Amino acid sequence: VCVSGNGVLRFLRVIEGAFRPMALALKRDPQNFMCHGWLPEDRIVVATDTGELLLIENFEFRMVLPTSPLNNETITALRTYSKGFVTGGPGGMRIYERSDDVREYYKCAKVFKIEGSVGRIVELAISPSEDNLACSTDTNQMYSFALSNTDILKEDSMNFELLTGCGFHGPGLDGSAQITGMDVCILKPLIATCGRDRSVRIWNYLEKTVDGVKIFKEEPHSIAIHPSGLYVLVGFTDKLRLLSLLMDDMRLVRELPVKGCKEAQYSNGGHLFAVANQAIVQIFDAYTCEVKVQLRGHQQAVRSVIWAQRDRRLITVGKDGNIFLWEVRTGTRLAEFMQPRATFYAGALFGDAEALTSRLFVVCSDLTIRSFNAATLQPEHRDVTVESTLGGMALASNGRALFVGSAEEGRPSMLQTFIMKDGTLAPK
Repeated sequence: VCVSGNGVLRFLRVIEGAFRPMALALKRDPQNFMCHGWLPEDRIVVATDTGELLLIENFEFRMVLPTSPLNNETITALRTYSKGFVTGGPGGMRIYERSDDVREYYKCAKVFKIEGSVGRIVELAISPSEDNLACSTDTNQMYSFALSNTDILKEDSMNFELLTGCGFHGPGLDGSAQITGMDVCILKPLIATCGRDRSVRIWNYLEKTVDGVKIFKEEPHSIAIHPSGLYVLVGFTDKLRLLSLLMDDMRLVRELPVKGCKEAQYSNGGHLFAVANQAIVQIFDAYTCEVKVQLRGHQQAVRSVIWAQRDRRLITVGKDGNIFLWEVRTGTRLAEFMQPRATFYAGALFGDAEALTSRLFVVCSDLTIRSFNAATLQPEHRDVTVESTLGGMALASNGRALFVGSAEEGRPSMLQTFIMKDGTLAPK
């Protein structure tokens, strides 16, 4: 058994059910050994953070392979196969094959780069047939590579294919990866997302492809897609930007003086859009970008802006524990529910908020999902208790299923489904 790490390179043998250390003839200064792989004839290749490939045979150091990357090019992944081994690092990978020259043992046959990648390969996996190779990067992408075709592949071409058919959001400047906004188009099979990696992506959920990607200089906080699928609103720290979706680009149309917009929603008809500017909600004309109405009343940030089915009414859910029902045309507050000691995280609406059959569901900080009559904002007292903190929520168009995502700090998120039974939510 070989164990490698920062300043550690040890060989162990299993004797009588226990690990026993073995002597290693390696007279070198301590290094950061990133990875290693076993080769035939009791050989092992060890990669370092400075780009060296050390060849060890019969527990004795033989050489640093002459074709090692060097130049402090960290080797972060290594896998062996019948012809030799493969290494991964910044931007791509190297194929090493057995050499007839005893002075080098293994030679670098080819170098393949991942086009457009600014990250590094962190893991490699080779199929049992050795026909295909899969790799993952520190930018949260996964690629496949035809390992059996290396002889005919050109090094200057893009030979990697996204394993899932589309590219994921990667980590931001602070190293954390998160999708900060998402919206679904009404008339086209499109989803718009923005993330910590400062990108906006348009996804086709039927084709399972990414139709457009645009990288910005700053991180977007929210996004909304027009029902036609032709425009997106993107909220940034300094401004709210309206972008036109073209075949191969996203072109800036207008910039609006809305700072730190964390919530934006187009109306169902697409003629209006509402944005949350901290505790104030502004309703804009979607074509002239003129402010039509300003809705005031919340004391803290607005977490959800929800359009009713016919766009005549709007519901706002605030972090301050307040829920307001508004008349869109006049900006009149029609109903309200206030609970100052609570915090509401998200809301979902079924109906037009006029009929008494319309219902509103809200995620509360006391680990409950609360239901209200959307036309009057009167509690229905059919609360559902959950075991973890919840975040975003979405309601099926027929009102029969509610989807809620967990938001536990430091834990993987989960999607919970609730089914409507006799007017009451029940976990699926």
